[in-house]
Amino acid sequence: MISDDQLIRKINRRQDKVAANELVQRYYKEIYIYVYRQIGEREMAMDLTQDIFVSILQGLHLYDAKKASFRTWAYRIASNKLSDYWRKRAVIHNICQSDAITEEREDTGDKQERDVLALMIERETLHEVMGLVYSFAPSWADIFVHKMIMEETFSEISKQLGLSENTVKTRYYKVLKTIRKQLQK
Repeated sequence: MISDDQLIRKINRRQDKVAANELVQRYYKEIYIYVYRQIGEREMAMDLTQDIFVSILQGLHLYDAKKASFRTWAYRIASNKLSDYWRKRAVIHNICQSDAITEEREDTGDKQERDVLALMIERETLHEVMGLVYSFAPSWADIFVHKMIMEETFSEISKQLGLSENTVKTRYYKVLKTIRKQLQK
């Protein structure tokens, strides 16, 4: 079996489409699952995974095997794309929420307003949480995702990210504390 580095060299030197397809197929399902677990919407996860691989192939000339494995580099791109997705969703959600609240106040009484807000909060909690997570530095968001979504141990996360286990734990619990505070507001 040909290594990732050999495939990458073929792609970079000769624009080898067969090598590009093989590289994508090796990681597509894994990256898709990673994206799907965070988004929870099949079609959106497929679209975002496609965008991730377009970015990977377009930026392949920037990949440096001395700095990280290809898998780690691909996950970094995926994390950045997810971060962009959640930031955009948070902005859209905030705009829609402020419009919905204004319309509800004009059209109905207080009880209905509370019901609408409660429903919006209930349905958007996952999106809000991920928006908060991706407002942290990418390495902090990665820790949260690896622990909560991928269900990895602190030791595994520590090794993958090249951080001490104590640093991983401290950052993870700080992100959790921030999320808890924000959701209680």
